[in-house]
Amino acid sequence: MTIRQPRLGPPDRSELTRFRAVLASMPDGGRAFFNRVFADAKAAAPVVKKGRPSADIDREEFERLCKLHYTERGIAAWFDCSIDTLSRFVKRAYRGRTFLEVFLEVSAKGHPRGKPKQLPPDWPEKSLPPMPELTRE
Repeated sequence: MTIRQPRLGPPDRSELTRFRAVLASMPDGGRAFFNRVFADAKAAAPVVKKGRPSADIDREEFERLCKLHYTERGIAAWFDCSIDTLSRFVKRAYRGRTFLEVFLEVSAKGHPRGKPKQLPPDWPEKSLPPMPELTRE
């Protein structure tokens, strides 16, 4: 009996045809066979999460900032993320709605944040000392 050396590379057509015939002869078309063979490989492989870590945006904190009428840019700066990341969070957390829809709904329940007193209309003239006259001699 001669021992065949294992071939590297794709199997030839006759081997694939035989393998397909064996699978076709099985009652479920070979699905149970593959599930048994690959179940151990799936269980043994650890799940590795790839990519950038997701931004930690709290929904209650987001709604609180909306009630205080913070802008989209201000909320994104609060959570230290981009505006696009904030928009993706809103779509995911609020079932496909946009930031503006959520903001208008949530901000209607809150109060605008305290803004500083506005300066009087004649502010520059009252607060600045008189300018010296500049003349050429």
